[in-house]
Amino acid sequence: MNIRRTLAIAAASVVALSASLSPAQAQTGEVFNELIDNFPCQTLQDGLYLSQLATPDTTRSELAATLRTSANLGDIDPALAIVGGVYAGRIADRALECGAVQPDPQQDILTQLQNLSSNLSS
Repeated sequence: MNIRRTLAIAAASVVALSASLSPAQAQTGEVFNELIDNFPCQTLQDGLYLSQLATPDTTRSELAATLRTSANLGDIDPALAIVGGVYAGRIADRALECGAVQPDPQQDILTQLQNLSSNLSS
């Protein structure tokens, strides 16, 4: 098993364990949110591009989907590897704020509802 997969499994285990501990859950979530919200833009952009998780043409939604299925976050920062799968949307939001990815194209309401339904079922 390679190191990235091992880190991803360990991260998932840590997140699952923290989620089962109610009082600790809020604190853990706050720490991860703060880490993501304050992650340096240049470091995030460089890491996303060097690890090929994103390019300047990648949209926010594309990045979030890639982050949910990738263990390459450890290449950017080990702390991000822990929160990658669970906080993929928040990381993608931070990347958008930093200008590392493009905003999602506007969609009609029917397409948005289909996407929401698809995301809820998975």
